[in-house]
Amino acid sequence: MRETIRLSVILMVICAITGAALAVTYAQTRPIIEEREAQALQENLKALLPGADNFEAQGEGEDKVFYRGYKGQQEMGVVALFNQGGYGGDIRMMLGVDKGGKITGLRILEHSETPGLGARITEDWFISQFVDKNVNDPLAIGQDLDGITGATISSRSVAGGVKLVAGEIKNQFLGAGGPGIDFSRVPDGTYQGEGQGFGGKTRVEVEVKGGRLVEVRVVEHHDTAGVSDVAIDRIPKKMVEEQRVDVDTVSGATFSSQGIIEAVTNALQEFAAPAGGGGADLGSIPDGTYTGTGMGFGGPLEVEVTVAGGKITAIKILSHNDSPGVSDAAIAKMPEKIIEAQQVEVDVVTGATFTSRGIIDAVTDALAGAK
Repeated sequence: MRETIRLSVILMVICAITGAALAVTYAQTRPIIEEREAQALQENLKALLPGADNFEAQGEGEDKVFYRGYKGQQEMGVVALFNQGGYGGDIRMMLGVDKGGKITGLRILEHSETPGLGARITEDWFISQFVDKNVNDPLAIGQDLDGITGATISSRSVAGGVKLVAGEIKNQFLGAGGPGIDFSRVPDGTYQGEGQGFGGKTRVEVEVKGGRLVEVRVVEHHDTAGVSDVAIDRIPKKMVEEQRVDVDTVSGATFSSQGIIEAVTNALQEFAAPAGGGGADLGSIPDGTYTGTGMGFGGPLEVEVTVAGGKITAIKILSHNDSPGVSDAAIAKMPEKIIEAQQVEVDVVTGATFTSRGIIDAVTDALAGAK
């Protein structure tokens, strides 16, 4: 028994000494590691947005961060750090876009794709295809980008991730955001809407009277007290003062700001003007049936759009190559959404983003051809 106790005490002492040594080592090396990581980040940011000499993080999160780049006080563009699901797991990427919407660079930072196949997404010939493209371009494998033979999923994952994030940069930072609200078209009343804040749903009440926005009340939110307070106080006041919804976010409370903006937009969605880049003047389109193509996740997607009396009356998916089960929800719901809204730029179906965007692009293509 005494021998057992003695050995136990010795083992405890050894563990304590080892733990203390590891703690000391970690404390000494962690600042060095963080400094190197920060240095590598700055090098990547400057390489992806040439000309910018300082950067400001916007909307920091675990999976996606945007960095606004400046040269002195002049804004040069945006760099996004984000994850996109690939064949073998998440692909960590950085994308640079200048103020004109041109892609200035793309880097693959981490991936788990198959060696010799999907791992070729890091090769210069593949990455360089994205440079000088515009955020409005298709950015689709088989359309304006070449894929990697034998690594279809990896190729499309990178292209799809770039397309989605380029769209977010366009909407959030390049002044080409979602539909504007014409308050003169909004009947007097109080409207409710929801948006996504940092901690969950943000709910608002919006009061309009005499063609003007008179009050925005945040009635529910789940964001961190002390951090979100400034956004909850300022964003509604900004909207009323400027008589517009897409006001500048509050620094340090970007997610909360965006949640309020999204909620007010949601409340007044039916009075929104058609979105930039995807709107179509349906009244100018002759009655008829038109076909168009877009790029889904698995390849080209073709639709048939019927217009009668200045309205979209039917949308039929003629062909697609997207995965059954995954794409089904988008195939079923997107035509209904577009017909109901009578505009092309509707919200995508969660879990079927690529297919949703493919349908939107195909309908846009059909209507463009009609005009």
